[in-house]
Amino acid sequence: MAKAATKTMKAASRTFKINKKDGTLVVEGASPLAITGLAADTVVATGDYVAIAVENGKESAAVDVPGFTVLPGA
Repeated sequence: MAKAATKTMKAASRTFKINKKDGTLVVEGASPLAITGLAADTVVATGDYVAIAVENGKESAAVDVPGFTVLPGA
């Protein structure tokens, strides 16, 4: 009787990156990521930062991070 062939699939390795809109890397790693070092009350416009998924070495299209305001005392 022949043995059934088994194929082991390696789990996809997915990480994420947040870049400034000029392409400068801000942070990368496993989700969730955080943008740090911004002063309190800083207003960040939609698209000032972009999020990118990286899976098996391939990057997704950049997606605009929605705008936000840094909380006072943060």
